[in-house]
Amino acid sequence: MKAIHSFIAFALLSQVSCSSEDVAFKPLEDDPSITTLNGTWKAISFEDYVSGTVETKTQENSWGEDIVLTFDDTTSPGAVRGKITTNAIEATFQYKGARQIHFEDYFTTYVGQPKWADYFKEVILDEQVAFEINNVYLRIFSSDKSKSVTMLRQ
Repeated sequence: MKAIHSFIAFALLSQVSCSSEDVAFKPLEDDPSITTLNGTWKAISFEDYVSGTVETKTQENSWGEDIVLTFDDTTSPGAVRGKITTNAIEATFQYKGARQIHFEDYFTTYVGQPKWADYFKEVILDEQVAFEINNVYLRIFSSDKSKSVTMLRQ
């Protein structure tokens, strides 16, 4: 009987995990009335459109650590602060046209960080990145739109 309960729990957990992967490839319903990135956001997945893969957080790829950023565009340039797994981050950013931003003065260390942080660096360190946003999600695309990070409003 205990084995059946364990199997059912595993099956339900597997379905939940799959649904998060399905959601990540769906286009974000961008809300054009939202014109600011202000707020705190937590990375929930990384999408690679070339290979057709979505990676969600695991103990192995993140060491149990999160990527959490707080955007504040009340100053010029805007400020970004937070944590990229095992390292702190500080940066400035500027809006560069419709739904595009550029990160500047990017400061963090890359000491002893897991793969999850490397994925993030690959997306945001391009010249200019695009984004989509709604009340719940923020998706930032690499400049060639081959990769993205999906973040959840905190």
